[in-house]
Amino acid sequence: MSHHLLPHSAMNCPDLIAMVRELSFSGLSSENPDHHLREFEQLCSCFASASMKQDALRWMLFPFSLKGRAEQWYTSYTYTGKGSWDPLKKTFSIMFFQQNEKETLGATWARFSLLVKSDPTMSTLNPLVLWKFKRSLDKESTDHLNSITGGVPLSMFPAEVNKILDYIAEYTSLSAESDPLQEECELTHEDLLAAEPNPSFPISSDSVVETSPEPGTSEGEEIHPLKFSSRFEDE
Repeated sequence: MSHHLLPHSAMNCPDLIAMVRELSFSGLSSENPDHHLREFEQLCSCFASASMKQDALRWMLFPFSLKGRAEQWYTSYTYTGKGSWDPLKKTFSIMFFQQNEKETLGATWARFSLLVKSDPTMSTLNPLVLWKFKRSLDKESTDHLNSITGGVPLSMFPAEVNKILDYIAEYTSLSAESDPLQEECELTHEDLLAAEPNPSFPISSDSVVETSPEPGTSEGEEIHPLKFSSRFEDE
């Protein structure tokens, strides 16, 4: 693959910025954040600079690839790792995580939890991380999860919900989602109802933003950072 030499600052290369903008990710549910990251990194790899590493180049150019909801997220997100691409990439992947087509609930949770664990600033015990996970699911998986938890908001019992989802992921990996799984889910549902709600998890107001519209909300409507309260409602 040929590489093009950049000037000292990529900001002095309008053609490159225009190419990055053509990738444009808006944060809609129909878009795949993993595909966007892969295409973006491939584009950046075609360029080289004697004074700038690839990570710094990607970190600097990434905002130009965002628009709409994704751009609003980037603008509102308090990002402290200046010049560090990997943390920004991980946070973006979590915030815009989507269940893949025909992907099971267990496989989706396994992929999501692995991604979250790779970021030391996040935890699957964080109620808002669980909220984001549920928002990423398709209707079938959402209904499945609701049937297991009895519709109890995930944010009320994060530890118990983690155990249930870990169990489903384990059985999914063994291709054994059968009657024994359903029986276990019913037992864990009873345990969930009997469990004491967990205390509020410390979170930052910059950690999550809404990445898909509410029912009845247009795709183009302006998005704002979530204002967190002591109550979280699962949809």
